[in-house]
Amino acid sequence: MGKSLTFWMPLLFTEKSVMILIVPLKTLGSQFADELNEKLKMPAVMVTKNITDDALFWDILKLKYCIIIFSPETIVNNPSFEALMQHQQFMWHLLNLMIDEAHTVEEWGSTF
Repeated sequence: MGKSLTFWMPLLFTEKSVMILIVPLKTLGSQFADELNEKLKMPAVMVTKNITDDALFWDILKLKYCIIIFSPETIVNNPSFEALMQHQQFMWHLLNLMIDEAHTVEEWGSTF
């Protein structure tokens, strides 16, 4: 968990807040989600390009998860993500949107 722990700390001091984390590697995102759920008991989910289940997005809107981890592909190619960002109630609860390994954004390309 290490230095990434600083990402999660604000959630310890707020209620009904949501944090979005964008990670370049799906394995890293899955590892974060597992550790957050198991070790810190913080409800987290990793949303990848392959997970486009409408039920998952409704769970996110209902604030079932306080940490939502996305891969860059999911944000760019998923209309559900855009709908999520336009949902006023969800945005009211959004505390942070962070990019892990931000130095890799250039590698993701101009579509990001």
